[in-house]
Amino acid sequence: MTKLDLSIFDPNTLLPHRAGIAGLALALSVLDRKDAPLSWEVTEDSVKLAWEGCDRDVVKWLLDSTYQVTDGYLNVPALNLDDQGGYTFTEGVLSTFLQHSKQRARDATGIAKAFTIDEGQPEIKVEFRPLLSCYYTGDLKEAFNTKGGFKKEISLKGHHLPGLVECFANGAYQESPEGYLSLLFLPLACGYYRLPNFRSAVAIPEVANLIQWVDRRQEFAGRTYRNFRSSSAGESALSFLLQEKLLEDSKLERVNYCEVYQLGKQTWDANQSYLKQAVYRVEVKEQDLELYYMASQLFPVKVRQTDKGESWLAISKILPWLCDNLVVGKSWYAGFLNFTNVMTSMNAED
Repeated sequence: MTKLDLSIFDPNTLLPHRAGIAGLALALSVLDRKDAPLSWEVTEDSVKLAWEGCDRDVVKWLLDSTYQVTDGYLNVPALNLDDQGGYTFTEGVLSTFLQHSKQRARDATGIAKAFTIDEGQPEIKVEFRPLLSCYYTGDLKEAFNTKGGFKKEISLKGHHLPGLVECFANGAYQESPEGYLSLLFLPLACGYYRLPNFRSAVAIPEVANLIQWVDRRQEFAGRTYRNFRSSSAGESALSFLLQEKLLEDSKLERVNYCEVYQLGKQTWDANQSYLKQAVYRVEVKEQDLELYYMASQLFPVKVRQTDKGESWLAISKILPWLCDNLVVGKSWYAGFLNFTNVMTSMNAED
């Protein structure tokens, strides 16, 4: 019999592991115990799993129940996403955890999607290449031995941890079965953002109470296309924390901080587009969130149209400068003279 105890307070867990355990708790919350080949218990600080038989078969059942490819989207029933939420979740995961072509297959032909940003305004039209399959719907063969049991150490690639890069001198990053399993469910807990200049950001929350976090996450309807587009990693962090704050209940424990990974091109690797460029740990500060909220109202994204009637989303150049000041503990107006000089110079060139 296999028994696993995944605790968010285990000293060997990193923030992504703890968020992954929360994602697992969320996935389990919508499953029917009568049909399950395993039993589980979710407490405030741990997920306990137990099953008889082949580890690979049970884990495969758990992943098949959590991740499905439906209408070209990576569908997660526990997230209960609408069309816009399905698009932003799928594109977010594909530009972070599943960015490598070996980790997913997409249709070669794109299809048109149209999303409403503001009532009475033109729709935003995007081209979406439907997802056909991905790592989470695959066989996970590297994690198990020939008899279907967990390996004692499991080699990880970059799709398990944002920005993880293999050390060619020391070999791949090694994980325990508990750590590996928790990271398989990390995508359920994260926030995803598309940044300018072909970059992306993924926000990972601090989770201190699994039961309360799952209750709060079930109220979360998913990000719209407007929320998905972000001006910077700094704004992504503040947007994610503000959304968490809006979901708070006086009886529920709050998320106190998050980590945001900014992913994009690196000169030393031409094969992947979303390598780690920067990491920010951002704490919840009421004043900063209030400043960000006011700034986002003053400098909102706007739908623009070309002469040909094509619509696009214009993002403020002021907001990223302001947000990036706040997330590193500076005054929001720090470097204002420098910033205005740079903007003046860029506008003159245009």
